[in-house]
Amino acid sequence: MSTPDLEQPLDDDELDALHELLVSRAEDDSLVLDGVHGLVTAVAIGPEAVAPSEWMPLVLDAGKPFPSTEQAEQLVTLLLRLSNMVVHDLDRLAFEPILSQVETESGDVAYSARGWCEGFGMGMDLRAAQWDQALRDDLHCQELLKPVLDLAADEGVFGNDEDGEDPTPLSEAEYEAALNGLPNAVLGIQQYWRDRDEVPEGGAMPAGVAEPTGSEGLPRRRAGRLLH
Repeated sequence: MSTPDLEQPLDDDELDALHELLVSRAEDDSLVLDGVHGLVTAVAIGPEAVAPSEWMPLVLDAGKPFPSTEQAEQLVTLLLRLSNMVVHDLDRLAFEPILSQVETESGDVAYSARGWCEGFGMGMDLRAAQWDQALRDDLHCQELLKPVLDLAADEGVFGNDEDGEDPTPLSEAEYEAALNGLPNAVLGIQQYWRDRDEVPEGGAMPAGVAEPTGSEGLPRRRAGRLLH
């Protein structure tokens, strides 16, 4: 059996296969493809490295056995390739979130960031101290992450605000604007943490983070890759 190329991006059929494998093992609160994409995105852009041995247990329930060794190896391989694909997309300034579709009250189909935001929040929790301090003490970090925070609050991912009240729901236009802002938010936060890493010992923190070079060419549409 040949060794899989973990650096090979997943094609659409493989993304579908990964989603179906995750769905087949999912419980009510389990992550499926959109959530896993959010998780590995937070891991890829976060304040310090997170090994697969840390984030993968959030996806795969150790107490739920696989029907075969082959399926276990297939799922782990696809997850690692998805994680590496996110890193490559970020490096190419070609990042797009994987979002789910929901049916609206009018019967139309719209994109939802709920699953993606849930996964992203779980990725942040793996380095909670660093994320919490940055969001608490640095307004620039808050501004960069605003589309993610707005969508997560609107979807109820982060619960009530500090006053214990539900956040004001986003309008359809505001929700769409936040979705379209996700690529730049992710790229901006990645650069934010990189710049902090580059500050010399005893040196001052950078006053701000410039817009990522080439971000003007990022897609401006309501969704990234589509998850049915």
